[in-house]
Amino acid sequence: MESELLLVDPDGFATEYPQEAKDFAISAVEAVCEDGEVDFEDQIIKHPSFVGSKADCVYEALINFNNNIFKNVINYFTDYRAEFKLKLEISSVSVGAEAQTNYDETTGIITIVFPQAING
Repeated sequence: MESELLLVDPDGFATEYPQEAKDFAISAVEAVCEDGEVDFEDQIIKHPSFVGSKADCVYEALINFNNNIFKNVINYFTDYRAEFKLKLEISSVSVGAEAQTNYDETTGIITIVFPQAING
């Protein structure tokens, strides 16, 4: 049996959301329960392994220091305009890879995995 997720909008009306939105909400709740962080407005999930890492520091610096190239790229994932959501984490990657990506068609989440060695 398929479970239903019914969310209530700010005006108090129950609203049926697309499955992709529900899947993102579930992934976001899981991340928060595991001490990760979620930017709901920009739909970016930071896995707990990413939070506070050197990669997270670089990510935050790029966001905050007006790096126009990075901001142009990241804008494709932000402000509710994105067709895709983004998840950042640190884990094992293929031998010799500097990073790895995965796209989950069900959730619309693109996961970018950085190698554990990034924290040096």
